[in-house]
Amino acid sequence: MTSRFDTDIAAMQPYLAALPNMVSFSPSAPVLTLRRRPGLIILQSDIVFITHVRDVVEGLQRLDVLTDLISVSWAHREALGAVTTPRRALRMLNS
Repeated sequence: MTSRFDTDIAAMQPYLAALPNMVSFSPSAPVLTLRRRPGLIILQSDIVFITHVRDVVEGLQRLDVLTDLISVSWAHREALGAVTTPRRALRMLNS
């Protein structure tokens, strides 16, 4: 599913990159990828891509959750701290 933001969220992305479900963040692009089960949420400054969505209803529900996540993260941005360098989540090695 693809949707456009009403406003540019580039200023919010460094705070969202501090969340535990962050997969990768490129501040110069700016592109942020968050993990969800199943799939990913990819945030550019003006557009969002949500993978593995069954239908429009589920996609709209995911957008509502994402909107809440962005609002709460922005409200608590001082506590989260901004990520200003590129990041990738650590991956567990198979044993």
